[in-house]
Amino acid sequence: MKKNILKRNLAITVGGLLLAFTAHAASNNNGGIAPQVLPGALQPSHGLTMCTAAINSTGVVVSGQHVFTAATATFRVGLGQYQVAFAGPCNPATAASGHSRWVQVDTLTTGTAPQVSCTTADRGGVANAVWVECKNGAGVLTDTSFFLFVAR
Repeated sequence: MKKNILKRNLAITVGGLLLAFTAHAASNNNGGIAPQVLPGALQPSHGLTMCTAAINSTGVVVSGQHVFTAATATFRVGLGQYQVAFAGPCNPATAASGHSRWVQVDTLTTGTAPQVSCTTADRGGVANAVWVECKNGAGVLTDTSFFLFVAR
């Protein structure tokens, strides 16, 4: 496979100052044919954060973008387990639709975050929601506050 170098001349204005530069990027030459995504395969994610949520340890939305705040959409399911639902560009929020999700444990205030880690997954039966599960260092489900980011 032949690798090509793409050259782009770019100009942007920052604070009234015009900046110009040339960007070089390597690309794989696929003969001009766009890659095909097979039916049922994971759709590509372009890494653009589209939806966010700050969730406290009781499952209440503190802030976010495109997150459903209704207690019937975003809530604590059980100890250390949460459902976080989104609208707009993150509906559906499934991995198969090309949405990547990551979670960051946070105090949402000042202080030190607890020694907890969280994982995300598709929420079975609720396509616009993300399942978040949090455990302490001993692997025990633990309530915690966190930020959730959904990218596409």
